[in-house]
Amino acid sequence: MRRASPNEVALRAIMCYNTPKKDGGFMLKSKIMTAIRRIFKPSADNVKIYRLKIWIRILCILLCVVLAGIACSCLALSKVSDLKWKYRGFSDGSGFEADKIRIYVDQGHNPAPYHNNGAEGNGLYEQDLTFDIGHLLAELLIEDGRFDVCLSRPDETTVLGTDNKSSLQARVDGAEGFDADYFISLHINSFTQDTANGIEVFVSNEGGESYDFGSCLLQGMIDSTNLRNRGMKLGSELYVLGNATVPAALLEMGFISNSEDAALLSEHPELFAQGIYNGILDYFESLNDININIMLWLIGILAVVAVALITIVIILIKKSKEKVTISPVITDEE
Repeated sequence: MRRASPNEVALRAIMCYNTPKKDGGFMLKSKIMTAIRRIFKPSADNVKIYRLKIWIRILCILLCVVLAGIACSCLALSKVSDLKWKYRGFSDGSGFEADKIRIYVDQGHNPAPYHNNGAEGNGLYEQDLTFDIGHLLAELLIEDGRFDVCLSRPDETTVLGTDNKSSLQARVDGAEGFDADYFISLHINSFTQDTANGIEVFVSNEGGESYDFGSCLLQGMIDSTNLRNRGMKLGSELYVLGNATVPAALLEMGFISNSEDAALLSEHPELFAQGIYNGILDYFESLNDININIMLWLIGILAVVAVALITIVIILIKKSKEKVTISPVITDEE
């Protein structure tokens, strides 16, 4: 007689279940359930190995979480360090010029009478206002020296796409082709009631880098124009926000349908450009509040925890391979 392992018992039970007997019947399901229970609910002699395997699985899951934390922390540290370096402009005393921060400025809509043209009100056209403010913003950023800028409409005759969707996709593609670090889309709001007024900023989700970036742009415009603050809004359904691959914000810079907002947009577009520029600077200044040393300590602690978990898992695996007495199972084979 040969002793069979629990796994062999389960396999044999399944084979017997699917094999017709001479009388046309089948093995009872209870035999399969007995075999399965023998595997997943081991005998007292096998409890030690069972518990060790459970602990190994738990520790492996914890190890994966810790490693994911290390990876995320390293990516965040790399991004913050890179942006700080670019924002400072030059390395300390070496005279080596750092790469510039690349910002894609999308002047919303196309010129009339083409597709995807914007709203109009009080004798003004959205696409004309966004075009002017975009150019003023680009001038400020380029003059700063720490930024490279790409405009979606470098001149008044630029028409993007062949219809509304392709026009929006062209802006997303333009940002990717420029290898932008950030995406800013300029727009002017409109409403049926001319009492609606103020500035609002849309981003794809709350709490991310786009939200922080957009919040700074919003506050910068509010400070420079003194228009009503309509707050941050979520707009993942907006095409450029939903498809942008970098932190992106869509700015609704007042209401063209409101006479006071429209007058300020028309007569003082530089205030909006200056506000956006100030917001960009405030955002990058806020990065200086992030302590890189603390992030390094965090990564170090996570690394130590990961090493400890790996060591424990290895020890448990070795123990689980030790010989343990298993309740014998007798087969019908001789």
